This record gives sequence, structure tokens and C-alpha cells, in this order.
Amino acid sequence: MIRTGGPSSRLLAGTLVVTTIAAAMTAALGLETLGRARARLAAIAVIAETGSQPAVPLAQPGVAFGDRGRSAAVARFRHALGHAATQNRLLVERLEPLARESGRPGLLLADIALSGDEADIRRYLRSIEAARPAIRFTRWRLARAEAGQAAIRLDARALALWDPAR
Repeated sequence: MIRTGGPSSRLLAGTLVVTTIAAAMTAALGLETLGRARARLAAIAVIAETGSQPAVPLAQPGVAFGDRGRSAAVARFRHALGHAATQNRLLVERLEPLARESGRPGLLLADIALSGDEADIRRYLRSIEAARPAIRFTRWRLARAEAGQAAIRLDARALALWDPAR
């Protein structure tokens, strides 16, 4: 006589469940690999048709200025530096975007001189470093604005990425 519901039927049911899950995971991984292969094939087809490679982003989304034209990116970069200064009650003495360096077309550079209270300058530096698109200072110098005054002066060079592929 055949008994149902015993240990051997539970083992059989468990084996079927595990096999089904393994087959589903294998199919999902196969579909992901197939999707990547199709994307690579499409990129190769573009290269074959146009004779050039598609633009590859320089940085992750939100990190670089993604304006189509360099002049628009420079204007946004300049505005970001100046606006943060006025928001932090700082006097902008100089804010000059620098010409593009040869061999480094994706960099935006600006020299900036600000003066104001030390706490305001620290707040400005924190706000710029935390903002998106990312701006970093490659060099900076803090000093008293003039002898006998409480104001601090910041002389710095700011750097950001410009990625027209975004």
C-alpha cells in the first residue's frame, strides 16, 4: 500500500521547489546577459555605421555640468560660485573663469577671491563642496583681508567637470 504525505513525498516536493527556483534564477541571469549582449551589439552597429564611437559620459549623473555648449556650462559654473557667495554674505572681489586648458576639454576652472566673516567663508566652502554638479577647489589660501580687520579673504581656484554627453 502506498502512503502519501510521508517524508519521501515532502522531500520530493522540496526538491521540486528548489529546482523551480534554480531554473527561474538561471533564466533571469540569462536574460540579463542577453540584454547586455544586445546593448553591446547595438553600440558596435553604431560604430560600424558612423565610423566613430558614441559619446561616453565622463562622470556619474549629477556630478558634471551637462550643458551642450561650453559657454553655457561656464556661465552656470560661474553663477553657482557667485550665487553661493552672495547667499553666504560674502563680497565677491574676483570671479574669473579661466580659458580651457589644451588636452583637458572637460574641465571648467575659475579663480575666485572672496572676503567676509570666517564663519561665512566656512559655510560657503561647505555649501560649494556639497552642491551638485560637483565643484572642488584645487588650491586655496585664507588670510586676513587687511591688517587690523576681522574680515578673512579666500583666494582659490575652483574646478568642475563639463560633460556635454549628458
